[in-house]
Amino acid sequence: MAPRGRATLGAEASEGAEVLARWSDGAPFLVRRPLGRGVVLFMTLPLSTEESDVALRPAFLSLLDGFVGAARARGGARRLAAGETWTFDGYRDVKVERVRVDRAEGPAGREALPVVEVERRLRVSPPLAGLYELTLDGERSTRVVSVPEREIDLRPRRVAESARAAELGGMSASIDGSPYVALLLLALLAAELLLRALGGRREAAELRAG
Repeated sequence: MAPRGRATLGAEASEGAEVLARWSDGAPFLVRRPLGRGVVLFMTLPLSTEESDVALRPAFLSLLDGFVGAARARGGARRLAAGETWTFDGYRDVKVERVRVDRAEGPAGREALPVVEVERRLRVSPPLAGLYELTLDGERSTRVVSVPEREIDLRPRRVAESARAAELGGMSASIDGSPYVALLLLALLAAELLLRALGGRREAAELRAG
């Protein structure tokens, strides 16, 4: 990716920021900086297609998906997918409890989840789907964790033709011709034995006649 239109960060903008990606020369490309109870993500390339082609790159969609996932994990959504990590920036006292309502799991009650600090950020990883109650600096709220639809939708889907390419590990159906080759070899062997037998009889008859 060409650095055309690349911006530079001043000392104030980069203070306390975390560089997530860099250019080949070491300059910041993607930077994350905490701001209050949230976080600011910014790139050093403009998103306008007239100034840069970064928005036209296939990886840009993955980057946007990461931004959306980060926003959901930081409280932007009440329903999250199982396995996602919740991040609580700016909170000092965080308590997360899973509310048990299913009799099969035992008596109804609450199960506290461990809160870990990673890179000065409090994080919680809910392992199971269900209802969770959060207490953030004394304020209570609830969130629902569900199984992602992509993991429970088992309907067959048509595979794109491009995914069948040999360079991607795709394989095309082929017919095993080894049984036919074996039958042909057996037929040739039988014909050879028959010709040898006929030739031996003819030689014996000629010797008797002579």
